[in-house]
Amino acid sequence: MAKKSYGLTGGLDSKNWIQVKLDDGSKTVSIAKYTRVKNLSHANGRESFTIIDWPYAGKKASVKEISSNKSRFTWLTYESGGVITFDKSKKQLKFGGSKAVKTYTDPDNEIKKGTYKIWVPDYPHPLGDKYIVDSVFATIWFRLGDESSSRYLHVGNVSAGCVSVGTDGTAGSQAKGVHQRAKYTEIAKYLLLRRKNDKHCGILKVI
Repeated sequence: MAKKSYGLTGGLDSKNWIQVKLDDGSKTVSIAKYTRVKNLSHANGRESFTIIDWPYAGKKASVKEISSNKSRFTWLTYESGGVITFDKSKKQLKFGGSKAVKTYTDPDNEIKKGTYKIWVPDYPHPLGDKYIVDSVFATIWFRLGDESSSRYLHVGNVSAGCVSVGTDGTAGSQAKGVHQRAKYTEIAKYLLLRRKNDKHCGILKVI
């Protein structure tokens, strides 16, 4: 069931993140585009809010305001959790009625068949920087499985057991996969605007 919430849309950097200061003074952290928040207010040149989504769920934070009457957050509709299917033998990924997208997992550490939770974004992943030219969401990765898992859904050729969008793992696929990697933007938007709960935005079915 679709639900409404305030989500981050304004004042982001070129990679779709923004740094915010936690009110407990512990640190400055990054949150991704469409991160959900509540309890918005303006004071002393800053916009304050409470983060809804993991990994900072329930944390109060603030960021320099755009203006006293303009928010970085927009009232958005979040659909129910998404479903992404990865066919290992065909090296293809599909989501939400999409056409197949070339996708790969390292055969020496491949993800096993099964169903995995897809987590909301945790932090900017620098290994995605080289693919920003293909997708502005390249540093936004989605953890797969348990919270301790090191496997992610992401764009690019680096796999190490991850589900890597835009490549089939063959020689030359890095150069030939530009248009395939660009499809990661659609995948990221599909997931970022969906929620199963405050930790997960969908499931991955590996077949």
